[in-house]
Amino acid sequence: MESTGCFSYFTICSKEESGAFAPEAMTAKLGIRPFSGWKMGQPNPEGGGCYSNSRWDACREESANAGTQCMNIVRRLKSKIPALLDIREKWNVDFFLCVQANVEAEPLPELVFDRDVLAFCYLTGTKVKVELCHPAPEIPEIQDAAAEGEE
Repeated sequence: MESTGCFSYFTICSKEESGAFAPEAMTAKLGIRPFSGWKMGQPNPEGGGCYSNSRWDACREESANAGTQCMNIVRRLKSKIPALLDIREKWNVDFFLCVQANVEAEPLPELVFDRDVLAFCYLTGTKVKVELCHPAPEIPEIQDAAAEGEE
């Protein structure tokens, strides 16, 4: 059965070598346990080579409404704004509020930000990243017209 799923999360990502950080430092500073993270130069277990940046992903939310997910994330992080600003000053990082929607059928996800989400993004310099994924359309098999005529 096809369905639409959506989840959102907050990420801290280094911009360049000068912004390399240990994910444990973000966890200690914010007091929030991430669901994913790595340090620049650490071997990537999913493919050859090493990570080219540092990253810390936390506050994952899943519900029917992406706007509500983002609001819940902001509620968790609102009291952490001074710590986030300190992180930005100490390391050369970007903050992202990420929304990933896997669109396969109705209902389509809705994304509406309220004033608190917009204020948080403005105050912290957080960028919003929306990723829409959908399955590849089925391509009908094409039969060779010459072969059909030979039958």
